[in-house]
Amino acid sequence: MKPNLPLVLISLLCLSWSQPITVLAMPKEGQPADVLKNNTDYLIARGRVGKISKTTNKKQLSSIFKSAQITDFVDGGPEGEVENPATRVMNGEKIILDVLWKDASRQQAIAVHIYDPRWHTAAGIAAGMPVSKMQKLFGKFEFYGFGWDYGGMLLKGNSKLDRYRENLGVSFLMGMPLGKCQSRPKDCAAVTGETRISSALKVLDRLQVKVVKISVGL
Repeated sequence: MKPNLPLVLISLLCLSWSQPITVLAMPKEGQPADVLKNNTDYLIARGRVGKISKTTNKKQLSSIFKSAQITDFVDGGPEGEVENPATRVMNGEKIILDVLWKDASRQQAIAVHIYDPRWHTAAGIAAGMPVSKMQKLFGKFEFYGFGWDYGGMLLKGNSKLDRYRENLGVSFLMGMPLGKCQSRPKDCAAVTGETRISSALKVLDRLQVKVVKISVGL
């Protein structure tokens, strides 16, 4: 089964498939590189992720994150349908964010994938927010089961979270800590595969399912 998702949505939600598909590691503990100064530097708004906008180029990105490691790579989307030149910002082993570029010149940003919990929407949604808290704020929603290319992606058209996609160009990817499927195999099996998962399922709390990535179109 292959969801009929628009190409632009696939581009915004693409994953780095060098990581396991079933689960994505939550941000590691530790103090990130302190490169930003103000609360607005961490605000996700229309066409902007803090200081990053569509006019940002790689040189400016390096200037924003002076104390972080900057690495270029190619971001491959689900089923290999979309590939974008990208740049990863890291602090040690911690991934802060990925910036996707219009082309290989890396002169114009088109999207940002955020893994660091400091970046947040005006409503306070950030990487690391549990499913239960998301549901408390926005009501029930659904996402695809884990373990395949579209695993963890929120379904469109069935919750108040749609307004983020429409108004901010923001999408959310759900995941769980590495090792949860090994420690709770029966629970994991209940939310794995090409199926629709309701945020109301109690098993999600036991698996500590949370927002693991926020994707923002610029």
